[in-house]
Amino acid sequence: MEEDKDLKRFAKDEDDIKPIDPSVPASIRHMEYQSQKKKEKAEKPSGTPNTSAQTTQSALSNTYDSEQNIVAKGAYIDLLKKDPALRMVYIGAGWDQKTFDDDKVDVDLSCFMIDKTGKTREDEDFVFYNNERGCEGAVKHMGDSRTGAGDGDDETIFVDMNGIPFDVLRVMFTITVYDENNDGRHLGQIRNLYIRLVNREDDNELVRLPLTEDVMEGKNGFLMFCLVREGPRWYLEALAEPVSGGLPAIATRYGIVVKEMIATG
Repeated sequence: MEEDKDLKRFAKDEDDIKPIDPSVPASIRHMEYQSQKKKEKAEKPSGTPNTSAQTTQSALSNTYDSEQNIVAKGAYIDLLKKDPALRMVYIGAGWDQKTFDDDKVDVDLSCFMIDKTGKTREDEDFVFYNNERGCEGAVKHMGDSRTGAGDGDDETIFVDMNGIPFDVLRVMFTITVYDENNDGRHLGQIRNLYIRLVNREDDNELVRLPLTEDVMEGKNGFLMFCLVREGPRWYLEALAEPVSGGLPAIATRYGIVVKEMIATG
């Protein structure tokens, strides 16, 4: 697999990482809890080049605006039929803030590796901003974006499909709102939200699932889509299913013991 330093080109360098919240099981905590979020770096003035975003956009310019890959809720796609050589992918999610003040909505991309029981096998099967690796590195979260600043994907998860153990039958990808102070934040406060699947080896976008603002209004979490293993083949199921309670509720659904629920509206 490629070196992490090469993968970091996909991370948003203008965003800080959230502190670990107390809902995370101790077994997957990998850095000390911080009492407050780090102060965000000053945003660049409009018109100032965002070199990180430009680098990403340059690599993905041939597929980013493609409309032929858009799917709707309920779609079930044979990924190997779309690309027989598909082996390594990345799942990217992007969004834009509706406001430009300091009161931005913090959105998170996460995933769960699920076995035949419908649950995760262990805590490390929950990959998110506080646990960035699963399946011995076959699944990697490339860092937390707290603002959704810049063009292109705001958060990315890399998946080596050949590296996922055979007892993992599904990989569920979610979008949730981080609402530490119980401010009632929801996804209706952002716009242009999408999640997409891209062949990591040639940057060819295969699937894109957008959500409209009316669907997101008042919602703080969605099961977006799921990679489904059927024998040697992988399929993608587009879900766009809202879940009340945000990330803690989803984690509990998949067998992660959440010791203390954070506020999620």
